[in-house]
Amino acid sequence: MQKGEVSVIALALMIGLLSVCGCSTGGDGYSKTIQEMTAYINGQIAEDKVKGLAIALVDDQATVWVEGFGKADVANGVGATADTHFEIGSNSKTFAGVMIAQLVEKGLIDIDQPAATYLPGFRIGGPLGFAAGNPITIRTMLTHHSGIPGDMFNGGFTLKGKPHKTMEEMNQWFLQYLAGDYQALPVDLVASYSNTAVALLSDVIANASRTDFAASSEALFYKLGMDRTSFDSDSPKVADNASKGYLAGQETGPFRCNLGTSGSIVSTARDMAKYLKMIMGNGLGERGRVLMPVTVETMLTNQSTAPPLDFGAKIGFLWQLTDPELGYAGSLCWHNGGTMTMTSHMTVLRDHKLAVVVLSNTSEAGGVVATIARQTLKRALAEKTGLTPPAPYVPPYSPPATWPQERLDAMTGIYVKSDTTGGYLSIASVAGGLAWSDAGKTVNVIPRENGWLSAADSQAMQYEFTAVSGRNVML
Repeated sequence: MQKGEVSVIALALMIGLLSVCGCSTGGDGYSKTIQEMTAYINGQIAEDKVKGLAIALVDDQATVWVEGFGKADVANGVGATADTHFEIGSNSKTFAGVMIAQLVEKGLIDIDQPAATYLPGFRIGGPLGFAAGNPITIRTMLTHHSGIPGDMFNGGFTLKGKPHKTMEEMNQWFLQYLAGDYQALPVDLVASYSNTAVALLSDVIANASRTDFAASSEALFYKLGMDRTSFDSDSPKVADNASKGYLAGQETGPFRCNLGTSGSIVSTARDMAKYLKMIMGNGLGERGRVLMPVTVETMLTNQSTAPPLDFGAKIGFLWQLTDPELGYAGSLCWHNGGTMTMTSHMTVLRDHKLAVVVLSNTSEAGGVVATIARQTLKRALAEKTGLTPPAPYVPPYSPPATWPQERLDAMTGIYVKSDTTGGYLSIASVAGGLAWSDAGKTVNVIPRENGWLSAADSQAMQYEFTAVSGRNVML
């Protein structure tokens, strides 16, 4: 992820050659933000970090900027616009959160009931190596604390035009598979992202509402005014103006995502702006009320019960509620997404009623898209309120320390990574410190007088080894 600047002359050329306007609306109060981010986006396209994208900046109930950049179809020279269709990936999860919130509001679901209450036939073995814990509930599925194994994409993505599993068939397969499987983790031990659990929520919604899921989701999109959005990529609503997808720089697909509430929505920047307006409008959609204000507040309030290994993670009804880079702006909610070839990111600064969504057609552009979203909000917030990011925190210098070798040896072993990347770290002791390999990069750290460990030449990242809830953990 690069955050470098591009020369003014180069930017001017890029703006003229690469920007494709998708009808930028309003924005007089955000002219500096739009100018600077237009230059930045065009710079990323010129460097081939992303083929094409669309962005929408929303101030309360006004879309102040919506525009497409780069190409939706490189081979045919088709530009991306505000109305280009992109796969939004896991941003789809937040719509499932809204639909569950609607059912809670109507008294049709109790999210603290066991999952089997709304998923007949659901069963799974307890986590191996752990004592029997709490039951899996809808609440724990909403907050990624269910322990249901996360990524079982057997048929989750298919080439369009090929035989595929419907949303209902995928969920039936999940239920059959899980019946012979085990939880990856105990309930409420640590946040562990589960596409499987969220995909099953479409059946929960259908069973609790006694309504076909497709009908329920279309009713939601209608109230939101999102007439060019669907969970079904074969829907006539999203048949035109679809972006091509790019993987490793090459046009790939088109793919169909069969994971339903976990990641199947196809939408546009202009439509997604309407969704963000509903969040900032306390539940009021373009064509009527979607949620009562108190329900929106509940949906965007931390629902997890302080699991011992979460260390500050806060999750509402599938909305992430913490972002250290934007924490200075107060209350917020966000999510991101990625499919086989596309990436997206959206954030709402609730206290300031500012929001952004960025949709891209490039699989490797997740970091670029997130940077564009955050940088846009930082600039817009400064223009709207004068509030700017604080100076980066620089940890106080701590001199190196010498620890007994047996203390270092006690920290070695195999550690399971609890973040969304998954996997393991094998940590070994070396002379005077520790070493491990992560994503092909070797990390060596030495002890410090402050009790933490860090690289010999930098203390920007520091590590602690301790015991939490009977487990040895590295922070």
